[in-house]
Amino acid sequence: ATKLAMMSPKLFTTVVSLSGNYTAVRDGQTKDLWGGSKSFRDLNDPQWRMTNLPVPQIALLASVGSLEKGSDGVTATRRFFATIRAPFVGKLIVVNGGAHNFADYRQVLPQAFSWLSQHLTPGSGPQG
Repeated sequence: ATKLAMMSPKLFTTVVSLSGNYTAVRDGQTKDLWGGSKSFRDLNDPQWRMTNLPVPQIALLASVGSLEKGSDGVTATRRFFATIRAPFVGKLIVVNGGAHNFADYRQVLPQAFSWLSQHLTPGSGPQG
């Protein structure tokens, strides 16, 4: 969700990411999605984009469980949030004792809907 918004900020002005990835991961499941191209990999990496390209004007609410590890874990998420700068707006919710599961995502849904309603305005986006 974050990468899509960063690549198309006029279409996706506000985004919620629940336990998202903020780096382009190559692992046993994904294999090499970029065909060996470092530049294609970088362009699909939100953290690389934030550091190396013009910063998009979008609002991101992200959540992650405090027990999550790896590329979509709390450390990786905090690392991405440390790179955020204006006009990008980001808010991070860490679910204490939370993991990568729907029960923990459900705790964040009220805040996610509130975030969306606060940051989406009538007439914004491509149809406005």
